[in-house]
Amino acid sequence: MKVKRKLFGLWTGELTAALVFAALWVGYLNEFSYLSFYLTTFSSVYAFIILEFILFQGSLYWFMKWKRVRRKEDSHLPSSYIQLFLLFKKMNKILLALGLGVLIYHCVQLGINGLAFFWAFTRLLGLNILTTM
Repeated sequence: MKVKRKLFGLWTGELTAALVFAALWVGYLNEFSYLSFYLTTFSSVYAFIILEFILFQGSLYWFMKWKRVRRKEDSHLPSSYIQLFLLFKKMNKILLALGLGVLIYHCVQLGINGLAFFWAFTRLLGLNILTTM
């Protein structure tokens, strides 16, 4: 029972985080129009999409685990699910590698001020994109 509750909290928490971050993004665009230039640059949107994609993957993973435990099956995922998450892992690596190119593009386009804002905004969202690449 305790495991089921923990898994439920994990999948709903990740899903909620993804939805709240999206709502905050839209809220910031509406409330702070002077930040819209930075929030809508390609690199900021790209980093945000990666964040959302990874959160949805985590939510899906924990949901699948919770569903199996709830059905009183073992918590091990079937190989088809494992293959899906291996595909996600490859996609994540590619997206993060491309993110380095996006970061360089951002620095060239906006200079050091753009880089400073990009770093501060990703830290605000909980990403550590500059040190994970």
